Amino acid sequence: MAKNSRPAGDIRLDVLQTLGESDKVDISALDVQVEGSTVRLLGEVSTPEQKDMAEELTKYVPGVENVENHIIVMAPTPLNQFPSVTADRPPVQ
Repeated sequence: MAKNSRPAGDIRLDVLQTLGESDKVDISALDVQVEGSTVRLLGEVSTPEQKDMAEELTKYVPGVENVENHIIVMAPTPLNQFPSVTADRPPVQ
């Protein structure tokens, strides 16, 4: 461990707390891995802005020197994409 480094578990908790406190990032489908001073962000968000914000916020967590952003942007599925089904009629085509 380098002289000024922090334990990976502490960094991970701080990153998760920082992202969780932001109203600009939905962390419900995110994971954080830490190796040394490198943080790897994994998972899915719904907008490119959330992906970028997660990376920016992570950079300011004490002990973080590098951020690898592997977050995938997944567009929300529109509710009307799926056919509707009722008990008395077949699915709408």
